[in-house]
Amino acid sequence: MVLAAPAVENRPGNGAEPMSKILLIQTAFPGDVILVTPLFRAIRQELPGSQVTAMVIPETKNILEHNPFVKKLWNYDKHSRGNSVSYLKKWVRKIKDEKFDIALLPHRSYRTALLARLAGIPIRIGFDRSPAKWLYSHVVKYNYEGHEVSRNLSLLKPFGVINLGVIRQELFPDEQDETMVKGLMAANDLTGKEKIIALAPGSIWFTKRWPEMNFTGLTDLFLNRGYRICLIGGSKDIALGDFIIADAGSRAVNFIGKLTLRQTAYFLSKCRLLVCNDSAPTHLGSAVNIPTITIFGSTVPEFGFSPIAEKQAVMQKEMACRPCTDHGRKKCPRKTLACLRDISPEEVFNSALALLK
Repeated sequence: MVLAAPAVENRPGNGAEPMSKILLIQTAFPGDVILVTPLFRAIRQELPGSQVTAMVIPETKNILEHNPFVKKLWNYDKHSRGNSVSYLKKWVRKIKDEKFDIALLPHRSYRTALLARLAGIPIRIGFDRSPAKWLYSHVVKYNYEGHEVSRNLSLLKPFGVINLGVIRQELFPDEQDETMVKGLMAANDLTGKEKIIALAPGSIWFTKRWPEMNFTGLTDLFLNRGYRICLIGGSKDIALGDFIIADAGSRAVNFIGKLTLRQTAYFLSKCRLLVCNDSAPTHLGSAVNIPTITIFGSTVPEFGFSPIAEKQAVMQKEMACRPCTDHGRKKCPRKTLACLRDISPEEVFNSALALLK
């Protein structure tokens, strides 16, 4: 059955109320929020006049600030308070008061589905892969062979919206973001005209992190060719970055922990190429369409999280034990991490040179 978006008596453009009110809940990791950004643009295109509220965790709010396709942005603090009954009830009341017509639920969690159901949102759309699918009013088939961007866009299928293709991820840095980045670059003798290579060595999962010594070797190869190296990532990886460039001198700088996600996206737009693990920076690279190399270990590109920049490459080793997980592991089951360790700096460097031509 094809749904019609709930409508008010008067259509937008005539001083009317919005056609429908949509709540999109994505309270997962930063990469997951970046991957859902094409859905906001698609809603504007395909369900014109709709008002969208996005519900995310505080750590990812920065990604959606200034997004012109998001009317309201809500913080759901699931880590410190989200499991308490009182906090859940508070949010159910808040959501119910907004009288949403539609809930789009790309995050396959019980909490997400329960919030939408208890708040009485009549149309609740999520994936058949979710253990909470019985709480949805409409279930969309999760395409295991597609890219995550396309899968998220498929949540509009109940409205007859199909074949949107891949819409690139996007962030919207503001003037303050640009000023911050330019100031940081200037303080490190970077004008934006240099041949800057961005490296993102971090991941919360050990089995998704290319070894630091490999990143160090790659840094040396780039420096020997006259490139500048800048490391990016979250504050938990500052020490990792310092280790990687310890002997590199002033031609390599550690920006890890110094930039927000929006600022990182703007900085990447000044770089020639990005090398990263299977993590959020991959999707930032796609958002600004910078040549991107993503290194895969315990996961595989077929899961749908590979880069979609116009120029991109993935590095991986075919092994019988891969993939060993959907997301990542805290340690290698075989205690070798061979899937990542055996990808040499020279292999990644040669792939980079091919993309830089």
